[in-house]
Amino acid sequence: MLNILWATDDLEVREIARLSDASQAAISRVVNTLEVKGLVYRTPAEHDRRLVTVGLTALGRAQLEQAITGQGALEEEFFAHSNRAEQRQLAWLLKYLTAEQFDAKKS
Repeated sequence: MLNILWATDDLEVREIARLSDASQAAISRVVNTLEVKGLVYRTPAEHDRRLVTVGLTALGRAQLEQAITGQGALEEEFFAHSNRAEQRQLAWLLKYLTAEQFDAKKS
């Protein structure tokens, strides 16, 4: 969810749910937790107080960017001992597994 907000700026809960393929109730629970930690904020819509927009706080953006940097370093370390052919094979397998999972959800 933090990645979605980072890429899109503020969004309504229902749009976050759609983009993350999760229920609005699940997203609301995550927003509650992240808001308590100071990582996101909520803004009620002026035209309809039932609608809420969620956005990243400065702390949330900073922590996400730090996590992305750390993840990149871990990936470089993880793949440092594999050659290009092995990396291509792994990429193909991941695409295959992702497509299989996506197809299973459609059924």
